[in-house]
Amino acid sequence: MVLLDRQSLGLGHCMFIPRRHVTEIHELNESEYLALFQLAQRLASCLKEVTRTRAVGFVSFGSGLPHAHLHLVPHDKDAVLLEPLKYLRNLSDEELQQDAARIRSCFERPGGFGSEPAEV
Repeated sequence: MVLLDRQSLGLGHCMFIPRRHVTEIHELNESEYLALFQLAQRLASCLKEVTRTRAVGFVSFGSGLPHAHLHLVPHDKDAVLLEPLKYLRNLSDEELQQDAARIRSCFERPGGFGSEPAEV
């Protein structure tokens, strides 16, 4: 499952949550792990295109939620990942909906980054 993060480090910040409950990413079996990161790789390309940022960080904090999840964080400054509390903000419903529509249009276009969806 992929969700845009309301408590966001910026537009496009999303979380990948595996279907099977594990508390840490490394507890996924090999096929689950590969599917998670293959989907993240494809979506990261869309995030970079849509947000026009310098990079997309892959982050798994290992704390917070008691269910493993991976954050994808588009950013222009490394400090966003190194000092996240300074950049954290709550996005409005309108911002989330606009963000989702832009990302979805990139991901779902024929021959686009979202071709061959993976089951995570």
